[in-house]
Amino acid sequence: MKKAVSKTSRNNISIGDVDGYLAGLRPARPGWQDPPGLLGLEIVLQPPEKMKPEDAIQLVEQFIAAYNGFDVEGMIALLHPDCSFRNLSGGQVNASTDGIEEFQKLAEMSASLFASRRQTITGSRWSGDTLIVEIDFEGTLTADIPGGPKAGEILALHGRSEYQFRDGKIASIADYS
Repeated sequence: MKKAVSKTSRNNISIGDVDGYLAGLRPARPGWQDPPGLLGLEIVLQPPEKMKPEDAIQLVEQFIAAYNGFDVEGMIALLHPDCSFRNLSGGQVNASTDGIEEFQKLAEMSASLFASRRQTITGSRWSGDTLIVEIDFEGTLTADIPGGPKAGEILALHGRSEYQFRDGKIASIADYS
């Protein structure tokens, strides 16, 4: 969380929280009246740089490779500390996490359910700031799922994952199947 100084009137300076923005300093504009103590500088707020599409796709490919390899630590290294995760099946949320610690617990539990698993990217596209990735999934279960497939059965699904990014990391994942 960064603090920024903003000019609210000729002699009144307020301090406010600025989340998701970078504060920079530049010389004050000619004719601008300095409030006491700012030394001829003004604060300039700029939105964070967007991740390049090719970098985002590479990050998702690395994440999926870590997932396929049961490398939970490798997955975690690619996530923003405040990441969120949602898994939706048939329009219902059946798993969700907020923050990297919750995600790690779910990822470790999920890894224990499969003897093998593989996500394969079959396509991708952008919608605004969201990377939508079409996925084929196949995994062999290690345990029975109550009311569902049994241990040793192969689970095959087609779905999509939607990724958003912040600070060069994955900030949000929503899986749909």
